[in-house]
Amino acid sequence: MTCHVSLVIPHFNELGRLTLMESGLVEFAKASKDLIIEILLVDDGSSDETLNGLKAIAGEFSSKHQIEADRFRLRAIGLSRNSGKGAALQRGVAAAQGNRILTLDADMAARPIEILNWQKAGKLDLRTPPDNTTYIGSREHPESNVTDKGSRRIMGRVFNFITRKLSGLDLHDTQCGFKLYPAPLAKQVFESLFHLGWAHDVEVLMRLQRTGSIIESMPVSWTAIEGSKISPLSDAWKMFCALLEIRAALKKENPSK
Repeated sequence: MTCHVSLVIPHFNELGRLTLMESGLVEFAKASKDLIIEILLVDDGSSDETLNGLKAIAGEFSSKHQIEADRFRLRAIGLSRNSGKGAALQRGVAAAQGNRILTLDADMAARPIEILNWQKAGKLDLRTPPDNTTYIGSREHPESNVTDKGSRRIMGRVFNFITRKLSGLDLHDTQCGFKLYPAPLAKQVFESLFHLGWAHDVEVLMRLQRTGSIIESMPVSWTAIEGSKISPLSDAWKMFCALLEIRAALKKENPSK
């Protein structure tokens, strides 16, 4: 049976927020009745009991929520050590079997039901083979509904300005984790990933741009969840340095671009 969409959700020490993630998956499962969905819950070497929690959710999800097990399948995958969000996504994308691959964050700041809203708006049909377009959630889209602290949004916009200048990406939100890829493209770019930390989003988009893929920014409903592991101030310099490293690495791979 063809899998229409694979969801890849990275986790690191998320034990206290697994209920929030599960509720987002239940909502999505009940709304996507005409689709075959695969969920890959990837633990990035957590030091708490996150992996055991993910295994428990995957094992009882269908019976607990009366969801057809052959239509909505969950798997828990554990990395042997903490390697970075990019590494967790890389592992999940490699294992995914869907025609399309959706990456999203465990805190459900943007919930998976958003892709059904995109489908209802006529932007794509999740039941047909994908084309060459990658759809990325953008908190800066004029139709997006965003709840976040003003200081975080300001810092995010500053970083995005720097990113656009250094990367050549004409995108106003590269860091939203909610991205829907054609599976072949996702596997190609994630396999080649150089940076496995938080800046992986920029590298992925730069690699997609180099393949000639169309990147379309999409509206999302996005709510900041307490407990974020990103600090806009302390991590800004790290992100800037990572961006320079990524640009240099891609230039070395292909000096003509």
